[in-house]
Amino acid sequence: MKRPNVQRKKLNISNAMKRKWIDNVSPAFINALIQIFNFLLIKMIVFSCCSLSEKKISSNDFHFSWGSSFPDIYKCYPNESMEYNPNDSKSCFPRINNSHLLPCGISLSPSSVNQPHILVIGSTGVLGIAITSELRKRNLNYSEIRSHFQYDINSKDTYKMLKEININAVILLVNDNNTKIYQFCRKRKIVIFQIVEEFLESIPTKIVQIKTLPVWGPVYLTPNQKIPGRYFYQCLINETIDFSEIQNKGYTNNFVFSLDLAQFVVDTVIKYQKSKLTQGKIAIPDNFSKISLNELKTLLHEKKCYINNKVRYIHVLESNRQKFEMIWNLIINISNFSPRNNFPSNHNFMSDDYIDKNNIYYNSNKIIRWYNKNESVYTSLIISVSNTERIVSLFPIVLATMNLFLKKYPNISFELLILYCPSSLSGLGKFYEHFKCPLEIQQYIRIIEIPPSYINERKKYHNITYFPEFEIKNIGIRRARGEYIFTGNSDIILPFAFFECVQRKLFTPLSYIRTHREMTRYKKPNQLINYFLSCNDIKYIIQKYANVCENQRYYDDFERNGCGDFQGGHYLMWKRINGFLETAYVFHVDTTLALDFASIPVYLFVRVIGVNLHLVHPKQSKMTKHFHFYDNWFKNAIRQSVSSAMINGYQRKSWGASNLTFIEY
Repeated sequence: MKRPNVQRKKLNISNAMKRKWIDNVSPAFINALIQIFNFLLIKMIVFSCCSLSEKKISSNDFHFSWGSSFPDIYKCYPNESMEYNPNDSKSCFPRINNSHLLPCGISLSPSSVNQPHILVIGSTGVLGIAITSELRKRNLNYSEIRSHFQYDINSKDTYKMLKEININAVILLVNDNNTKIYQFCRKRKIVIFQIVEEFLESIPTKIVQIKTLPVWGPVYLTPNQKIPGRYFYQCLINETIDFSEIQNKGYTNNFVFSLDLAQFVVDTVIKYQKSKLTQGKIAIPDNFSKISLNELKTLLHEKKCYINNKVRYIHVLESNRQKFEMIWNLIINISNFSPRNNFPSNHNFMSDDYIDKNNIYYNSNKIIRWYNKNESVYTSLIISVSNTERIVSLFPIVLATMNLFLKKYPNISFELLILYCPSSLSGLGKFYEHFKCPLEIQQYIRIIEIPPSYINERKKYHNITYFPEFEIKNIGIRRARGEYIFTGNSDIILPFAFFECVQRKLFTPLSYIRTHREMTRYKKPNQLINYFLSCNDIKYIIQKYANVCENQRYYDDFERNGCGDFQGGHYLMWKRINGFLETAYVFHVDTTLALDFASIPVYLFVRVIGVNLHLVHPKQSKMTKHFHFYDNWFKNAIRQSVSSAMINGYQRKSWGASNLTFIEY
């Protein structure tokens, strides 16, 4: 059928009429249209993410990683220096030339800093673990600030490092004072996605707020967990779970699953980046999958957890039961690994090239335990002890207190490497006879026995009568299995912060890490623990970059007082400087270590992670030779990126007695 020929009347609007119509439209009307458009776009983003709550999650989606490996870490330690001139106080190797290495501090390869990254702040919480795992699963570039113990976002030095990274979005999981991160992102036009439980009204910058219920999911096993992650932790260390807190304080009775929320958050970030929007308020959909408090109680009760409230058994949704079982299995089966496991074998700290297996210093029928890269841990703490009266009286206090700490961290990746130096042959093989060790802590202990004949030989070599403390510690450092290696003393108690940093993987490359000293007369482990719980050691946390080239008294940046109580860093830093001085000097050798670290031609990050308690005891020190770290020849060497091990008279190629073998048990 032939279509009828209908003539349409053409509306003729002159250009003058068009201009008149546009002039009459108010700015408010145009702004309203923009607001409606933004609202519809946000709704589209939300509804496009809603389907996540209805999606059935397979076991393959539950691939959580508790700490990322860093195979490029060798690139973070350049082997550069100037030609040493002891009299040149003006020359300094420009650390700014290696400022691109600053992101190594958050395990970011120098070769990838120019690629766009999503920065996750607060990534060791229950949601942070899930979000970083989700980003890895999608092969999205990201970097992370794991905790304020690692990098404080309120410290200006943190931004010296962040400026080196191409950040295209920030996922903010902390809700404290965020002024500096707001300013940083506003200046660089970086969109912030902040996770909140209630929408924030007075914010000095544009952000995207994602409102959610409290989250449940896999957590690090530490005492510092929020509800409901704390319930898993308390159950697994056999503490009683008290649900009255959540009921008395008016908490919600529903929780969302961390992996569900992580998928929702990452999808939201991607869609906002595509839409170019920079602010908005998004609430998780009403139909988002949730678990009730009563369901959680029932499931925990089925696991034989100790609960001090009456549990009313209720039906649990099958999907929630599956998620609970996955969380449970992930937590109890976690291998709290060290990234050092992934390093090439030719980079072993004690490689066969340095070991003469035929030269066994002290013969015994005991099995010698050789270094095995597959047995590596995250952190090694090295302490030298003897069977003298003072140490026999103090070190058991240290062990008993440390044991109370370690009970709070059931799967911590840690070794306590004790260099046992008996004063006579009759003391050999008798460490556990002299020192009462709680049963739990023994699983973390390695003993390396240094016979008195070796001690006497070193005293004779250096023409000294006192104990060659730091040369002995080098023996432990050279044989330590940790990615991060620290030395301590037999009369100091480390703070909670140390164990939190180990458990949450908060230590950082290119960092000199130590504690602040405080004296105490407490001698009972419970008293010492209660003291730590009562004091605010946040005030002792210091984070700053040492300014070797611009500060003539750069050694003041290292908070030198009492640094020998506890200090250390990444094992490649120890390898770079060949450990402590091995000379007749003892006094100031601990300070010299910090400055030797500063010879590495980068901006060295100085981290004081809290306060250690030094047990007061009668002073028994003898007059020991002082190393003058403030002499010009040494100060100039550090500025020129020349460590003491590179200077004639202080070289120590076989440091840590690498050509010898000692008994280990």
